[in-house]
Amino acid sequence: SATGGAGQARDDAYDGNAGRALFAAGVEQPHGAHRIALNGPDVRLSANHARALRLVIHELATNALKYGALSEPQGKIKVDWTLDGDRVSIDWRELDGPRVAAPSQYNFGSRLILTTLKQINAEFEPAFPETGYRYRIVFAREAVRGVEPERDERLPRKPAK
Repeated sequence: SATGGAGQARDDAYDGNAGRALFAAGVEQPHGAHRIALNGPDVRLSANHARALRLVIHELATNALKYGALSEPQGKIKVDWTLDGDRVSIDWRELDGPRVAAPSQYNFGSRLILTTLKQINAEFEPAFPETGYRYRIVFAREAVRGVEPERDERLPRKPAK
């Protein structure tokens, strides 16, 4: 059907997004490359992880604009992601913004982040140093397309008799 085809194209577009493209679209383009530093290997995420991370990045950027580094003219965000063994780690650091502290309660956006990351089995580690909000997101490397861990099943199998 025409609708199914459009939906499939949309999934393929998500599927084709590399980690850098997600951060560029969600943070760098709307807020300016001079305020956002992105650093990490070029990896492609599964469609499910790309959709979830797109939502999380949008929420983190919105919070940064309202309460964090992007609420100040000199504020910056540094995002680093790494592949380490069977894990992908994303580190979000806000710099040169207002002094921050841990929130007394989680708002809707924070609960949305936690729920979304739980759906993709990702860990979320917030930290609240006075110098700026910091978040670490960690998930299984299998969520990354094109970068697979070494597996024994890649060895040739004996032909069936």
